[in-house]
Amino acid sequence: MSSISAARAHLSYLRRESAVEHPKEVELDVGSEVSSSEAPFEDRGKFYNGDDDKLNGQAFLEKSADDRHQFRIIVSPEDGGELKSLKDYTRGLMRAVEQDLDTRLDWIAVNHFNTGHPHTHIVLRGKDDRGKDLIIARDYIRNGFRQQAEQVLTLELGPRPTRQIAAGLKAEISQERLTSLDRDLLGLSIAGEVILPEARSAYDRFRAHLRIARLQQLQKMGLARSLGQKKWRLSEGLRDTLTKMGERGDIIRTMQRAYSAQVNRHIFAPFDPAQRPVSGKLLAAGLRDDGGDGKYLILEGDDGRHWYAVVPVDQPLPVRGGKVELSAKTGSPKPSDLTIDRIARRYGGIYSASNHVNADGPQSDAFLLAHKRRLEALRRKNIVSRKSDGSWTIPGDYLRRVARLEGKGISVNIPGRTLPLPPR
Repeated sequence: MSSISAARAHLSYLRRESAVEHPKEVELDVGSEVSSSEAPFEDRGKFYNGDDDKLNGQAFLEKSADDRHQFRIIVSPEDGGELKSLKDYTRGLMRAVEQDLDTRLDWIAVNHFNTGHPHTHIVLRGKDDRGKDLIIARDYIRNGFRQQAEQVLTLELGPRPTRQIAAGLKAEISQERLTSLDRDLLGLSIAGEVILPEARSAYDRFRAHLRIARLQQLQKMGLARSLGQKKWRLSEGLRDTLTKMGERGDIIRTMQRAYSAQVNRHIFAPFDPAQRPVSGKLLAAGLRDDGGDGKYLILEGDDGRHWYAVVPVDQPLPVRGGKVELSAKTGSPKPSDLTIDRIARRYGGIYSASNHVNADGPQSDAFLLAHKRRLEALRRKNIVSRKSDGSWTIPGDYLRRVARLEGKGISVNIPGRTLPLPPR
């Protein structure tokens, strides 16, 4: 968590978003103090934890102000509409997580009913019950929470019927997002290669059908290719690519809710060198339902397009219909970027460890590894590409691209209005 003001704004927005959409005449600034004194409908917008139904968000902020980090979790059970109480379900989930992590957890949650699918936002302190930094393994964050959520749901609603499970898996075959079938294939893969196991039972044959159908779909999407004899090669970065595709689908659905007519939809991409500033009328804003720090906004651009952008949660915005200007922030390249660019220019746009040594003399393994890791990170941002011999192709506008990347986001301007700085 970057600052107490961002944490305060995040909790404030969670409380407000849980009830209804903002009235059009209300400004969408979210820097106000957090409390539980406001309850639009029943328990909507009220924070709770494992013991109390009505909590003060400000008190939670004060005791967690010195935490090194926070965890933000969204619980969205597939059959959530059938639950008797989303609050009780969330409490059961957090008790199960406490058992897994072998510590009491300090958390606060709020239920959201602002979409067609009820869900819960949980903010978890970064301290365990001994006052030490809470460490959660990356795999548990990625898979453990999901598995526990499914088990708690099964305890309350009973096992899902076999036909329902089969229908859900079949529906995943054509989805343009990361699915359980993809996780299964990634689990089978070794160095990106999948060898499908022999089918020895009716269930195995069913799973084999699902895997082959999903692999064929991934091949159509350019994310897998058949090697013959039940062997497949998965695209490098498959998980990240499918995750981003799913996020884009979520963005489109968000824009459809805000503006149901067929419109020219675009995503404002501050890290794309081709992205130009955009101005327009604010149509909608709300909290992202992906656990991120930001909130989204949708503009009806002066260029006739509709734009989706993500800004800091404590960024003030005008009332709906107000004018907004967006542009990409520009940062500064890192020292390693200057070195990479200089060497690449000397060697025809190619950087490699050997070129580095030839240009600057002997270098430590750790120093060369740091440059390689930087390039790996930039490859995932599609700024550089790696060649089969381990060298790197560096674009001519490399420094401009990384400067935009280091700018870390979007600059928001509201014409004709001077805004106060967000609270600290």
